[in-house]
Amino acid sequence: MLNKYLRRFSVPQILLLNNKKDFSFEQILSSVGVLTFAIAVFFLFIQFPASKKSQGFALAKSSSFLKDEIIIFIAFYLFCQSSFEAIINNWTTTYLTKQLSVTESNALYALSLFVVGMAVMRLLSGSVLRTVSPKKILIASFVLILAGIIFLKYTQAFYFAVAGLILLGAGLANGFPVMLGITGGRYTERSGTAFSFVLVVALIGNMLVNYLMGIIANRYGIHQLINVALIELFVMIMLSVFIFKRVK
Repeated sequence: MLNKYLRRFSVPQILLLNNKKDFSFEQILSSVGVLTFAIAVFFLFIQFPASKKSQGFALAKSSSFLKDEIIIFIAFYLFCQSSFEAIINNWTTTYLTKQLSVTESNALYALSLFVVGMAVMRLLSGSVLRTVSPKKILIASFVLILAGIIFLKYTQAFYFAVAGLILLGAGLANGFPVMLGITGGRYTERSGTAFSFVLVVALIGNMLVNYLMGIIANRYGIHQLINVALIELFVMIMLSVFIFKRVK
């Protein structure tokens, strides 16, 4: 039962690759737990900047987020962004094994390259592409996401599927940095509270759409993953248009 659960929800898939013959699930998860604890201890000794609001903040003022249509649009953009990342992380291996008859180990390797694509693009965005405007960054991101979806939908070759996942990772890399940057710019005095608001909506999207994807895959087949991804991309494009029209 544990074995089946971990395969379905990829926790954590990258570490499972070919180590399943050498290490048990329990050993892998225990190692992740120890690493997480070590990171938590490390953060205990970091000196963070002083709070912007030493006396806290008025709860009533937080209701202003609900009246700010830009923040609402950003929150729902991140709803789609977070859920998009979730369905790719959690359902791609099933898609590859059932649609392309890829072995489980190769499917996990492919998923790991999705993460590599995202990490590399975020490094480039913080260095080489730092002077590029957020709007142009997102346009390029949408092109990469669409290309990745097309590669996954219309190929039967494993290496083209891998290329599609790398493109998807690169395309999804900038959603959070761009939208959180806009959020922080609008609420410089309450950036932490504003971040919390949009991230809560993003996490709801992560859980809700991922759960719905499971229902869809069970009833209509895992190939519907591509259609769900296309719908998410369309909604993200529309929301970004609304956001940049209103951002000064």
